[in-house]
Amino acid sequence: MSDELRSGLNEIKEALEKQKAVQRDSICDQKVAMTAKLNAPDYKADQRAAASQRLLSGSGDWFFLEPAVVEWIQGTNSPSCSILYLSGSPGSGLLTLSLNYIIAGGEVH
Repeated sequence: MSDELRSGLNEIKEALEKQKAVQRDSICDQKVAMTAKLNAPDYKADQRAAASQRLLSGSGDWFFLEPAVVEWIQGTNSPSCSILYLSGSPGSGLLTLSLNYIIAGGEVH
């Protein structure tokens, strides 16, 4: 085989190897991008961040001193304390009270 042919074959091989490397890198980049898009968002952090922007410090602290609420938080064995039912008119602050509890991580001290 002539040197010219050998040289041409080597150039083709090098070009193919470069193209394979580019394709491999592209596939890896696509995999990273897809994995990032498919990862579940941290909804708790998002919820806390949104709630903290809506609430004033100390909003509803009085609520967590009410005896029925304290009993519910402490989780006594009474079946009547497993669910805390809040009722009120729209705009009366039920969401604010609930958000305070969520922001505190379900624990109020």
